Amino acid sequence: MIFMIRKIIAGFVTVSLLSPMGFGIAQEALAEPETGKATITIRHGTTIVWTGEASFPLSDATTTISSTSGDAVSAPARSLLSALVATDAAENEFAISDIAYFSSFDSFLINCITAPAVSAEPQCHNWQYVVNDTYPQVGTDDYLLQDGDTVFLYFGTPRRFSVAPEETVPTIPVHVSVEEYDYTDGSWHPLSGSTVGATLPNSAEPWNPTVVKTATSDESGIASIKLDSADTYNIGLAEDFYASTTPLVVRELAESEVIVRIRNGDDLAYQGVTTIAPGTTTIQTTLGTSHDVSGSSALTALWNADQASEKFSISDLQYFDSYGSFYIRCITLAAEACDNWQYAVNGSTPGVGADSYTLSGGEQVFFFFGYPRRVSLSDNEVAVNESFTATAERYVPLSNSYAPVEESYTIGITETNPDDPFTPLEIATSSVNASGQATFSLSIAGNYAVGIQEDFYFPSTALAVTEAAAPPSSGGGSTDESPGGGGPGTPTSAEVNVGSALAFLVAVQNEGGSFSTSILSDWAAIAFMAGNASQNAKDILRQYLGTNSTGLSSVTDYERRAMALMALGVNPYRGASIDYIQKILTYFDGTQFGDISLVNDDIFALFPLRSAGYGAGDATIQQTTAFVLSKQRADGSWEGSVDLTAAAMQALVQVSSLDGVAQALERARTYLHSKQQTSGGFENGQSTSWALQAIAALGDSMSSWTINGKTPEDYLASLQQTDGGLETMSTDPHQRLWSTEYAIPAALGRTWDSVLQDFTKPSTSSALSGSGSTQASGGQTTTSTTSAATSTPPTNSQASTTPLVLGISTSTVSTSSPQAIPEIILMPPVVEKKATVEKATIKKDAPKQKMATSTLPVPPPLAVLPPPSNTAQVAAAGNVETSGLGSKVFGFFKKLGSFFYNLLF
Repeated sequence: MIFMIRKIIAGFVTVSLLSPMGFGIAQEALAEPETGKATITIRHGTTIVWTGEASFPLSDATTTISSTSGDAVSAPARSLLSALVATDAAENEFAISDIAYFSSFDSFLINCITAPAVSAEPQCHNWQYVVNDTYPQVGTDDYLLQDGDTVFLYFGTPRRFSVAPEETVPTIPVHVSVEEYDYTDGSWHPLSGSTVGATLPNSAEPWNPTVVKTATSDESGIASIKLDSADTYNIGLAEDFYASTTPLVVRELAESEVIVRIRNGDDLAYQGVTTIAPGTTTIQTTLGTSHDVSGSSALTALWNADQASEKFSISDLQYFDSYGSFYIRCITLAAEACDNWQYAVNGSTPGVGADSYTLSGGEQVFFFFGYPRRVSLSDNEVAVNESFTATAERYVPLSNSYAPVEESYTIGITETNPDDPFTPLEIATSSVNASGQATFSLSIAGNYAVGIQEDFYFPSTALAVTEAAAPPSSGGGSTDESPGGGGPGTPTSAEVNVGSALAFLVAVQNEGGSFSTSILSDWAAIAFMAGNASQNAKDILRQYLGTNSTGLSSVTDYERRAMALMALGVNPYRGASIDYIQKILTYFDGTQFGDISLVNDDIFALFPLRSAGYGAGDATIQQTTAFVLSKQRADGSWEGSVDLTAAAMQALVQVSSLDGVAQALERARTYLHSKQQTSGGFENGQSTSWALQAIAALGDSMSSWTINGKTPEDYLASLQQTDGGLETMSTDPHQRLWSTEYAIPAALGRTWDSVLQDFTKPSTSSALSGSGSTQASGGQTTTSTTSAATSTPPTNSQASTTPLVLGISTSTVSTSSPQAIPEIILMPPVVEKKATVEKATIKKDAPKQKMATSTLPVPPPLAVLPPPSNTAQVAAAGNVETSGLGSKVFGFFKKLGSFFYNLLF
């Protein structure tokens, strides 16, 4: 370096130096300051530009540093920038050729360094530094060196990533490979724990993009990003504030494309897009014979994917002339798997071979190795007469897990047939409940198999029934176990006389079919169908509800009415004066239904929608479920209410395959247990009915809900009076009606979804004449507020806006194969020919079961508010305005944190 001026003044050294490759600086320091040393290495890729020791004062001395543009600014002499500038002045291997000063930040930025060993051209705008293996979060002029520091200054980025492929379709992930720069040797290594994000531009704040989805890189540095909608996204790293991004195009599937996925256990070996086409495709077997199949078949989609990808191969493909069909025997992923390949299209398992199933384009086809359904047992070894629970489960290939079935199946217990090993002998059967469960007990010891009847008991799960460890001393007959005796039997509970309860309701039914309020009429429909009231009582109520929508004004009103009609077999889309499903959907804002401060309107939306063709895969169901889950409290409850918690439990059981639901149900079960009283009940008759339905939805036995030898069924039965109604004769008549309506499905172990008839979603939902209001904004603009549903009804007969709530029960019902009830449309006169459902009778030995979907499921009673005499509940059945006094009342109840808030619906 060329020293231009050197002056010594009074013990201070002022040095002005100029590098032929750099710029001038002025430095002041004590004549003999205490100094420190730092090891500095300057690297560009694999080239070390300079490495050595730099000395610096350990005092508060300052240095004047001049920027390339001429700004002269004072900086600490012990700063890293000062050390670099001094090193630049003393060495020839590099030069800081561009340094900028930003007055707004009072900070320098090294823009360019010229290193002849790398290039004659300056290397600009990407210099990083590390001190003692840590990236400081300040500029080089603000970092104060310590004696012994090790510094790396390098050109490049601390992290980099690549995206493959750079174009995809919704639900097919791309893989982002993230690497970290090793500044010690210039190499790159996989980086785990990095946050990869897909963003969209934010026009309001361009520097702050909208993050759509993130993923974390694994030990191999790989992160998978799956986007659900078509758009052009930018992929970047959150640690770098998405400063550097790579575009990712997510396009819609073409009409001739389908998505194919292939899985064997944990190995999801392939997921990609393949094509189908009209006409035929020639497919060759492993033995070399060729056969034509439809160019749009599921097998063609797999075949085309195989031809285009090396991630898997169809390693054994056979053709059977006797059936005129292909058989996919083996597919090789990481290893070959044979003889148990299944496929599903859009989540459903077709009943035909893959070469016979025709795709239309846009489907998601999943080939997986294993069984589409199975049965799991609460215990694989039980004692004679000990209850156990069998759960019918369906395979979810996307997550490689099993979840309770969502359709109606029959679980059977079998034993080997000595005359025909392929046709086992049925010992006992039961339809599953809403949780996919059925409860059994066997009186004879032996080895059995448990499976699904519709799958011909294949596969099956082994069950061993052993003699009781302590059999009764007196032989011959069975004896009731004492609840505290510790035996394997289930305590005997008292029972509600359902026939008398139905007679009590029918006696007060109006001639036109209605009851005193619209809410009572709706809940009566559910009770009538759950207990199978007389045909005339159901007919006139059906006609009334289907043609009368007076007083319905809130989303919960429409939800409750839809449930009532669906219980009675009326199509909610086109069978009544209003398209109730479309009306309900007008209150959906993309996240939740109705009032965002309430959750009961979201809970009750799940019942009619799930029975109207909306599955767990529908975005509306998923968003609503997520909202409901977000409202669960830490104690496992919703709003600290037994009623609302029991309702939420029953709703969530219908979508148990969704993330977080199973855990939420377990927390809710714990909460319910904590609220059970020594009488066996929960707070009052209405709450006990809903809790019973929640217990039934979970598939629990009464033995696990016994306190002091009393069950919820005992408590409910104790409330029934000689006239068949529940609650004392002096109780308000409306209250007695509500209590009785709630008790009927609860006593029969009928969950609300098991009472509702299932309907398919039409291609276009449209109301019949007189329903033009269904296209109105509904809950999106309405000023009326729905109050929180509870099981306890109000005494106010004007309570027409009180919402729905969910409930569940565990009593057992024995039915004799009721006939399917045909779809009913009520705009014309009432259909005269209706299939009848034989009245269910309570039988203690029968396992809990959900009636098949062809048997009209009964909608739950709508939430109602309790009488003033109940201090935990308050009658609040009128409309409440969202502004003014109404909002103040609502806020008051909410602040109280009491059950009042749950009653405002």
